[in-house]
Amino acid sequence: MVDIDMSALALVYDGRCTVLQETNGEGDCGWLAERGQQEMWRDIPCHLVLTQAPPAAATAGAAELAARGKLFLAADYAIPAGASVIVRQRGREYRLGLAGLPQVFAAHQEIAVSLLSERA
Repeated sequence: MVDIDMSALALVYDGRCTVLQETNGEGDCGWLAERGQQEMWRDIPCHLVLTQAPPAAATAGAAELAARGKLFLAADYAIPAGASVIVRQRGREYRLGLAGLPQVFAAHQEIAVSLLSERA
């Protein structure tokens, strides 16, 4: 069996993230009302890797930026598919959407993410 040194793995995490989950509220008559987001986890150590994105799409106004990547964090956190994440890493803030279920390993998990619409 492989002995994993969790403190060594934690040195890779140079970012912090907050995980948000979509919520649906009910109005007075039982109808679905406002949609919102509920904070599930705050200030989780993580590492974000964004892959090469295609050039920004040309629009009449500002250009749309698109990127995909992977989010790495400890396996201790249950992150549901479809949640959104705010990552603060190296002085920048990224708003991300999760694409599917996380791949959970013994010491960490990897989650495919996409940059939510951002304009340049």
